This record gives sequence, structure tokens and C-alpha cells, in this order.
Amino acid sequence: MGFSRRIVALFALLFISACSAKTVYQTAKDSDALSTLVAAIDAAGFKNLLNNPNFKGTVFAPTNDAFAILLDNLGVTAEELLGNTELLQTVLRYHVIPDDRLTTQSLEQLQSWGTDLDDDQVLDIFKSPKGTVRIYYGGVQPGRRSLKYPGSAKIIPGLRNIRADRAIVQVIDRVLVPKL
Repeated sequence: MGFSRRIVALFALLFISACSAKTVYQTAKDSDALSTLVAAIDAAGFKNLLNNPNFKGTVFAPTNDAFAILLDNLGVTAEELLGNTELLQTVLRYHVIPDDRLTTQSLEQLQSWGTDLDDDQVLDIFKSPKGTVRIYYGGVQPGRRSLKYPGSAKIIPGLRNIRADRAIVQVIDRVLVPKL
């Protein structure tokens, strides 16, 4: 299936999921384009958290293509990554902003958000005047004095603001990797 057909299929599945008030986990599981994320959630032991209808927050959901880029950059296989539970838990927690449901409409030009990982492990989210949303990650900002961005991810247009019970899912084109 071509890239554009996969995006259309992903959009349709996520739109249907959003309309039926599924959990974050169920929403991801219903999309073939998020199957690696689902495998990572299962391997990390986070299924119960993200399958809870009372979970409130924002989850940045990397596509299978995003995981393929990460695997290539790390020089590891999917099995090796999925076998490293500690690393998976750290990386996945970096994709969660607890208690805040961030929609692209609610974002201002530049905001910093604490992740589930650590208060110092923030995501800086930039919204351009045209509405493109980019997430800068991987830098620790002690006292907010220095900004270091080893990477950035983009929320995929057409795949944003997906409601999953009390949470919001934002599908992204890269895996967010914290400073380890």
C-alpha cells in the first residue's frame, strides 16, 4: 500500500475511533500504521494505563515509519528495542503529557510542557502562523537557560486532535527520544 493510501487509511481509522470514544490503546490498536507503537506499549507494560478510559492527558503517537527511522538510527532491530523494557518505558513516558489535553487549537506559538518522565524532560511545542505544529525534544533545560534540540517531530496534518475518551492523541512523524 502506498504512503498516501496508508495515511488515508490511518486517518479514516483514527477518525472512526475518535467518534466512538475508545481509549488511547484501542485507538492505536485499530490503526495498522501504529502497530509498532502498540507492540511497544505491550512490551513496556503500559497497556493498562493507556487502556484506562479515565486516563487524561495528551499522547504523541509515532507511526510505524517513525519507529523505522529510530531503529535505523540506533542500528537495532524491532525485537531488540522491544526487548529493552527499561528503555521502552523511558521513551514512551516521554510521549505522554499527563493531565493536559493539548489540541492544536489550544497551543500558542511556543510552549514548554512537562512529560510523564521528569520535570526537567520537557517538550517544547512550536505552532507556526500557518498552523504547523512541531515538537522539539531531547534537551534538558536546567533553569530554562539553555535550549538544546537534538530532534524534532511534526504532528501529521489530518491526524491531529484525535479524541480517545478523556485523552487527546496526536500522531507524529518521529519517535521522541529524551536525553538519557
